[in-house]
Amino acid sequence: MTTLQTDVDSTVIPNPLSVDLDEDGLNDLLVLSDTSLHIAFGRGGDFTYTVGGPDGDLATQITDLSLVSFDRDGRYPSIVLATKRETSDGRTEPILQQSVINANGLLLLKTLSDYPVIAQGVECAWIESAGLPWCFFAGDGARPASWPAGYRHGQSRLVELDPRGIWRLAMNSEYLAYRDELDALYAPPSSRDRPDARLRTVERLFESLEVVDSILAVGWAGAASTVADSVRAINYGLSDRSRIYARDLTGAVGLPWPVELSMEYDQQRRPDGRWMDGYFMQSAAFLDFSGDGREDLIAVGLHSGVFSAVQGETGRFISAGYHGRPDEYYRVSAPKVDRGAHVSVPPCVYYGMDEGEASKPDYVECFDVSGNQWYPLDLPGGPYWMKRTPVQFWDLDGDGTIDFAARNEDGTWTAFTFIQER
Repeated sequence: MTTLQTDVDSTVIPNPLSVDLDEDGLNDLLVLSDTSLHIAFGRGGDFTYTVGGPDGDLATQITDLSLVSFDRDGRYPSIVLATKRETSDGRTEPILQQSVINANGLLLLKTLSDYPVIAQGVECAWIESAGLPWCFFAGDGARPASWPAGYRHGQSRLVELDPRGIWRLAMNSEYLAYRDELDALYAPPSSRDRPDARLRTVERLFESLEVVDSILAVGWAGAASTVADSVRAINYGLSDRSRIYARDLTGAVGLPWPVELSMEYDQQRRPDGRWMDGYFMQSAAFLDFSGDGREDLIAVGLHSGVFSAVQGETGRFISAGYHGRPDEYYRVSAPKVDRGAHVSVPPCVYYGMDEGEASKPDYVECFDVSGNQWYPLDLPGGPYWMKRTPVQFWDLDGDGTIDFAARNEDGTWTAFTFIQER
């Protein structure tokens, strides 16, 4: 079991958007607004990315961001943004999501291919079994233009990101174009046998011959999991360097999205507030709350209970479902530590609630592995309202335990530390 104590010196609260992007030993400051991401580098200089702007009656807004590295060592974190398009009358439209890929300190703007979302939040994590990062986009519900009033479509997505995916598929698809007689079930011939094909591939992709050789050696069958993957890569342009290859894993790993909502039918069929679970998701977090070494998933939303799922050995999520009474959740935050850090991470999350609409203020919930259930922890001295602000977790005094801070109604902060009973 885990408890909280408040006798923590909270004079210094770290900024959750301060991170060393370029591995120069100096933290860089990220400043997020509705329409832009600004980075002030610790060594001097800055970088600004502005999204959207007016497009007829549509405007693109940034709602959240998540930091994730494309390498196992956790260096050079990239930035994945959650975005949505909103009209002046309050309607929302799905949009392809944006990212700032960190290529060893060089920041590259990329669009995630193929999967539009009305994203209210995003959370990413390195998944060891996949060897790639996964990102969960918490999607808000919307009514498609062709649907009658009272019907809505809730679309959250779990996607796998591979910054080299399109290039890999493009190179192999290029080979298929040169060899019409080649059966797609077999790997393409060595590039040494067709130097003209290799040269044209390099010209289109601006890659070195060594890189092309090493990738082609894998073969088409190993680079594309399905023919559809290859076709999608072709459709998005083999040499389109502005996109990053994303693969939708949502249904394949056992998550319950997308969901469709009939206001009248579902309210009658699932009374007591349960009828809107999962439709208006706002935030998600990855945390190994089951204690098996794999990243589990927690997601929250408006008019919904808390969704949680355990990641199994194959990557599929098990024990997935909603718990607790439906309420108005803005954000879920979970402890994160650097890989290799000797810190005891509690199986606990912090919920930021919608002040004025939620039935209770912010609270903490922890998972009891032996009892296979969640239990709440009240925050002494509250109420606290973090709303959509992410909670920062850190080891304040270097004792190997996790601390965090919550904002009081008067704007001051109280720091807490997790005490795990053994």
